[in-house]
Amino acid sequence: MRRRDLIAATVGAIAATALAGGVAWAAIPGSGGTIQGCYGKIGGILRVIDPSKGQKCLSIEVPISWSQQGQKGDAGAAGAAGQPGSKGDQGIQGLPGTNGTDGTNGLPGPKGDTGDTGAQGPVGPQGPSGSGGTLASLDSLGGLACNAAGTSPGTITVTYGPPPVGAVTLACTPTSTPTLTVSTTGSGTVTSNVGGIACGATCSQGFTVGTIVTLTAAASAADIFTGWSGACSGLGVCAVTMDAAKAATANFATAATMTLVQSGGTCYSAPDGYGGLIPCATWSTGKITTDPDNSTCVFSHNATLAANTCVRKYALGTTVTLTVFEFSDPSGPAWGGACPLAPADACTLTMDGDKNVTATYPTQ
Repeated sequence: MRRRDLIAATVGAIAATALAGGVAWAAIPGSGGTIQGCYGKIGGILRVIDPSKGQKCLSIEVPISWSQQGQKGDAGAAGAAGQPGSKGDQGIQGLPGTNGTDGTNGLPGPKGDTGDTGAQGPVGPQGPSGSGGTLASLDSLGGLACNAAGTSPGTITVTYGPPPVGAVTLACTPTSTPTLTVSTTGSGTVTSNVGGIACGATCSQGFTVGTIVTLTAAASAADIFTGWSGACSGLGVCAVTMDAAKAATANFATAATMTLVQSGGTCYSAPDGYGGLIPCATWSTGKITTDPDNSTCVFSHNATLAANTCVRKYALGTTVTLTVFEFSDPSGPAWGGACPLAPADACTLTMDGDKNVTATYPTQ
């Protein structure tokens, strides 16, 4: 048997003997977990001693010691994190910091509204008297400066009437010629009744103060005149009084054509006064109004059965409404062409191009 095995067996036997004999080993193992023993050199006997009681090995024994604690094992896995602790109390407020340097001045604000006009000042002192003079003749007034209509500078002209009365007329003839500027949008021309204005894009002409200039706008074949702006308004001719510089614009737009053809109708007989009837004494008639131009297309059926055609131009994109204004037959016409599903009394269409519309009245 090997020596290590023998020691283990002997320790086991001693421990068993101690327990069986009721021996108490108060300090076995010691406080550090170490067991102290003595091994006999001659007999190979191992006995356990308690140094705390003064026990020690003999000279023929070899002191030995061993620990019940094994080698340190591997570190275990880290445990889960604990719950967060409660929030601590708020610290005391620190001392205020020093003031920062002043910023630069901001931009100036907007200008305020104009204040009310102040009260009129007192009348100034009278000026010195002028030097005396004489008017040798009314002709001396001719050529002197004056103000025509109170606003336009001019010169005085002297005119004598025929004898024997010899009436004298003094007139302030304007020397300025305010300018009339005409421009157009779209395709068309503008002309004036007194000449000087005949242009397509922009033109201007000076006129004597007080002149009344009549402007007429004419659209090109593919456009329509939609109205004036500036010194003129409306759709007709424009009369401009030249008491100052004026500007007017004629507006034109691409046109779309609406063609309305009315046909059909009923022949009505009338009594002849002798108990008989006059065949086709009257024929049905109809009127269709167009909006927004508020014009009327009149239809009157007759023995020739001729259709009635109305042609209207509108600015591209205009919404046009055709309304049966008057018709001798209450059933109204049947629409066709660009108004295939319109009710009997009206048709609405958008002029996104040329449109052809038919209105056929019932016949008998």
